[in-house]
Amino acid sequence: MSYECLKAILDDCRNDNHLSWSYISRVLSEKYHAGVRTKEDYDEARAQFRAMHSQKGDRKKPAEAPRGFERIDF
Repeated sequence: MSYECLKAILDDCRNDNHLSWSYISRVLSEKYHAGVRTKEDYDEARAQFRAMHSQKGDRKKPAEAPRGFERIDF
């Protein structure tokens, strides 16, 4: 991988607050095996990933209490 590609991946991990080496190593391995070698390849893969997740509507919903539970203030 090119230096710019590695830097972009590390910057994205840092910006998303994923700082563990196991996470970073997994991301690097997945991108390498997917054929990502340049920053342009990574930018394209990241755009496809974001487009796929925005279409699915995978936004996290706020947590709700199970039915039948009440809020109790102490």
